[in-house]
Amino acid sequence: MNQEILAARYSHQEIVRKYDLIASIYDVFGILAESKARRRAIEVASIRNGERVLEVAFGTGLNIVEILKRNPEGWVDGIDVSTKMTEKTKKRISRIGQKNFTLHLGIAVIFLLPMRRSTYS
Repeated sequence: MNQEILAARYSHQEIVRKYDLIASIYDVFGILAESKARRRAIEVASIRNGERVLEVAFGTGLNIVEILKRNPEGWVDGIDVSTKMTEKTKKRISRIGQKNFTLHLGIAVIFLLPMRRSTYS
């Protein structure tokens, strides 16, 4: 497995600034370019009512709303770096009246752990 780590093109602050700038128009892109992939991801996730779900980089909340609709008795945590995206998501969720969620402003850190082959019966 290739363990090379690439240098980031943009600093964290630049990324936050860029997403804050495009938050007001992001839904146009999200609906036109990502709808099919978003539907497929939710389908593959097979979210069942009552589960706890983590949505990383939730953007304007297009996925979170769908997850909340499928999981009204569960819980959804979301994390995103953009204050403006988070504000749009809160407004979007308020329109459907769900209360079973928490939105976090920050970064998600990925830890690379060695994979162990297992067999399941």
